[in-house]
Amino acid sequence: DSEKLAGYVSKHPCGLDVLAAPLRPEDAELIVESKVTALIEVARSSYDAIVVDTSPFFHGPMLATLDRTDQLLVLCGLDVPTLKNVRLALQTLELLSFPASRIEYVMNRSSANVGLKVREVEDGLKVKVGHELPLDRTVQVCVNRGDAPVLAEPRSEFSRGLMALAKQVAPKAAPNSVAAQGKRKRSLSFAKA
Repeated sequence: DSEKLAGYVSKHPCGLDVLAAPLRPEDAELIVESKVTALIEVARSSYDAIVVDTSPFFHGPMLATLDRTDQLLVLCGLDVPTLKNVRLALQTLELLSFPASRIEYVMNRSSANVGLKVREVEDGLKVKVGHELPLDRTVQVCVNRGDAPVLAEPRSEFSRGLMALAKQVAPKAAPNSVAAQGKRKRSLSFAKA
């Protein structure tokens, strides 16, 4: 239930709740499809937005998450190995009949100095990249300090790009929603399902 879920999340001062992945691989094996399904259903009643950082592999828990996904953000990169993996993922999603209309493409570490351009990626994958997160030294510095770039360096290029992405994909509060009635719900983030 939602009270039990609240006991497992870590609360960040910014208002974000995080349900972290298990520290040990053998503990991660205990997270099966049915538990992920139940967890997401409970979280939906407690949060306005749920973000799940999935593994790159199509296994049981990841497939259970996909089944409950309103919007899927696919991270692309400007390097051939990553693009090969994105192409394979897109083929798998097509085989699973995942609706293409619910997929958004995000170019991560976007830079003009790596030999590939976003347009070439779009042509190669036959998709439209909707968002670009720029390559920004700030991210590495913040990660090494244990800070969130958006909070520590809100004016950085990466932070501005991430905020623009969040504004576009964030759910709109309906007039009759709990949030609109003054009962504030929060966001929950799952780390590596």
